[in-house]
Amino acid sequence: MKNKQIVLRATKTEQPRRLEMSGLAAALARLDRRIESALALVPVVYGSESVHDPFRGMHISREDVDAMLRNRPGTPLFFDAQAASNQQDFPRLAWLAREYSLSSFDLDVLILALAPEVDSRYGRLYAYLQDDVARRSPSLEMALNLLCGTFEEKISRRAHFASHAPLIVNDILHVSDDPAQPDAPALSQNLKLDSQIVQHLLGVEGLDARLAGFCELVAPSAGDFADFNLRTTQSARNIQGKSAAKLSPLEALPFAKDFKQAMLSLLAGSLTLGQPLRVYFQGVPGSGRRRLVEALACESGRALLAADMRLMAQSWNHPGSRSETSGFEPSLRLLMRQARLQDAILYLDGLDELFESDGQALLRVFENNLSSSRCPVIFMSGKPAWRSMGTPGSVVQVPFHMPVAHERQAWWNASVSSASIDVDPAGLEALAVRFKLTPGQINAAVDQALGRARYRDSIPDLPALFAAARAQTSDELSLLAQKIEPRYNWDDLVLPSDSLAQLRELCQWVVKRATVLDGWGFERKLSLGKGATALFAGTSGTGKTMAAEVIANQLGLDLYRVNLSTVVSKYIGETEKNLERIFNAAENANAILFFDEADALFGKRSEVKESHDRYANIEISYLLQRMEQYSGVAILCSNLRHNLDEAFTRRLAFIVLFPFPDEDHRQRIWQGVFPGEMPVDEALDLSFMARQFKLSGGSIKNIALSAAYLASANGGVVDMKHLLHATRREYQKLGKTLSDEELYGGGVER
Repeated sequence: MKNKQIVLRATKTEQPRRLEMSGLAAALARLDRRIESALALVPVVYGSESVHDPFRGMHISREDVDAMLRNRPGTPLFFDAQAASNQQDFPRLAWLAREYSLSSFDLDVLILALAPEVDSRYGRLYAYLQDDVARRSPSLEMALNLLCGTFEEKISRRAHFASHAPLIVNDILHVSDDPAQPDAPALSQNLKLDSQIVQHLLGVEGLDARLAGFCELVAPSAGDFADFNLRTTQSARNIQGKSAAKLSPLEALPFAKDFKQAMLSLLAGSLTLGQPLRVYFQGVPGSGRRRLVEALACESGRALLAADMRLMAQSWNHPGSRSETSGFEPSLRLLMRQARLQDAILYLDGLDELFESDGQALLRVFENNLSSSRCPVIFMSGKPAWRSMGTPGSVVQVPFHMPVAHERQAWWNASVSSASIDVDPAGLEALAVRFKLTPGQINAAVDQALGRARYRDSIPDLPALFAAARAQTSDELSLLAQKIEPRYNWDDLVLPSDSLAQLRELCQWVVKRATVLDGWGFERKLSLGKGATALFAGTSGTGKTMAAEVIANQLGLDLYRVNLSTVVSKYIGETEKNLERIFNAAENANAILFFDEADALFGKRSEVKESHDRYANIEISYLLQRMEQYSGVAILCSNLRHNLDEAFTRRLAFIVLFPFPDEDHRQRIWQGVFPGEMPVDEALDLSFMARQFKLSGGSIKNIALSAAYLASANGGVVDMKHLLHATRREYQKLGKTLSDEELYGGGVER
C-alpha cells in the first residue's frame, strides 16, 4: 500500500517538477555565461602566457607576479555586468529566498555553490578560474570576484558570509577553511552548500542521510488539503454501520469521536490561518499518540516526519562522536528544516530524555528552537508533563491516559478486525478487562498471535490472543518473583463449598471489574481499594497454592510467587523499596501476585518496645497503604489467620479459609490424586487411606508421587504396599513414627 501511495504522489507532482528543473537549467545557463565572461578575462588577470602554461595553478612565475601587480588591490577580477541574474523562474530557489529572506546576491551564491553538485565540469572550471587544480569548490574570493562589480561592493558583500547572515545562520551555506592551509586568509575559505539544501534544490525526495539514524519520513496516503478543509467544517459524523474499508485512518482509530474531531479542528485551523501549532501529547509509550498523528497527517494530505528524540539525544551525548549529528542543536535545526522543506507535519517522540536530563541546557536549546522554528505543525510526546523554560511560544498539552476497559475493548476490536481475526465480542471484553495494555501493546499482541498462527499453519483464536497478551507484560517482575505455570483447574480443588464459592466470587470481581467501576460509577466513589486482594489462611498443604493456580488458570493471567528473601531486609527502608518495586512491576505485568508463607511480612503489628518494633510497624503500615493503592489481584498466604489485625484485614476483599481436610475431603483428594495414565491396583483401598491417616492434601500428593516411583521400580503397578511404605516415609518427614497397628490397621496385608 505504501509503495502505491508514493507512486501516486510522484505522478501528481511530475509536471511541477519538470518546470522546476527547467528553472534550474536556466539558472545554470546564466552561470555559464558569467563563467564565459570570466574566462575571457583570464589572460588579463593572470597574463597571456598563463593560457598556454601546462603547469598553471601548480606554480607562480615572475610573469604571474607582474600580472597581479598590475591589478588594483581588491578589484573584482571576473565581474561582467552583462550577466544579469534572475532566479525567480526557479521556484525552489524563490521559495528559499522568501523563507529565509535571501537577497539576489545570496541566490547567486547558492547557484555558484550548487553547480558542482549538478555537473562535475564546474569543478574543473572553478579550479581554472582560481588558478589551483586542487580547488574544485568555489572560494569566498571567487564568489566575490564573480558577483561583485566594484571594490566597495566586494567589501560590503562579505557581510553575506558573516555568522549572523541568513545564508550562514540558517545553515544553508557552510564556510570552511582549506584543510591544506588552516591559517590562510578568510578569502581562501571554501563555500559548500548544505546537502539538505542541495537535495531540495535538485528536487530529490526523501530523508537527509544525517537524520536517518533517528527519523522516518512517511508519505501521505490519502486526501488533499481541499478535501481536508471540507471535512473539518463538518460536525463529527456517525460512523456506526460503516465497514472498516470505508473508514478514513482517523475514523478507524478507537479514540473518542469528540476527541478526534477536536484534534482535527485544531490542525485545520492552524493550517488554514497559517498559524504555528505546537502540541504535546503526555502519556505512556504505546498509548496511540503516533497513530493519531499519522492519521491527522493523512487527513491533511501531508507527509509525516517522525523523529525519536531519545536516539537523537544519545547521539549528541556520544563521547568522541565527530559526525554532523553529534551536536544536538544542529541536528534539531536540520530536523525542523527537513519538515519545512518537505511541507511535512513534524512528530517528536520521546521528550523524556530532555525533561529528565541533568541541567537545563538541553531543554532550553530545544525550546528556543521550537519557538523559532518555521515548521507550521509540530506534535511532540513524552511521559512527564510539559516543562517550560519560559521561552516564547505556547504549547497545547493533551493528556493520553491509560485506556480503561471499554476503550481497550475498542482497540482490541479494531486490531483484530484489521488482522481479519474472528473473535467473539465476549472474548474481546475478557481480554480488555483482564489486561491493562496500551494500544501499542494490543497491536503487538495481535501481531504476535498472527505470527505464531502462521508458524503453526493455524488460525489465531482466543487462547492464542490471551497468550500473546500475557507476553506483552513487563519482565521486571520475573526478577523479583517466581513465575508459576498454572496447571490446576476447579476439578482438582477439594475445599468446603463456602471456600469454593469465595474463590469463584474473587474471579467474578476481576471479570466484572469494568462493569462495576467504570460502568456503574464506583471508579468515582473509590480513591483506594479498587483491587481484588485476598487472604488465603490455612495450615501448610491445605491447597492455598493450588487455589491460586486455579484462579490464574480461570482468568488467563500469569501467576508470580514472591520470594520473601528479596523483600525483607534488615536495613531500614529497604523492605519498603522492595515492596514498591514488586507492586509497580505487578501493575505493569497484568499478573496475579501471590505472597506465599507471608506471615513474616504480614504479621500482627506489635506494641513498640524497642526501635526495631517501631521500624517493623512502619514497614507494615507502608504495606497497608500500598495494598489499598494496588488495583490488581494480590493473594496473601498465611498459615495463621489470627496473625493479621483488623486494620489489615479490612483492606482485603476476601478472606478464604483453607481448613484441614476431614475424612470425606481426604477421600476425594485421594481419588483425584493419581493421573489417569498411571497403572493402579484395583484393590487399592482409598477409603482406608482417608480414614486411617489424617493428612493434608499436600502430604497426600507427596505420598502418591513417592508410591509411583516405588511402583515404577517394583512391578510397575501402584498397590497398597507402595502406598503404605510411602505413607511411613511421609510421617517420618513430619517427625512422627507410625506403629504397625496404625499403619496396617483394618486388616491391610503387610
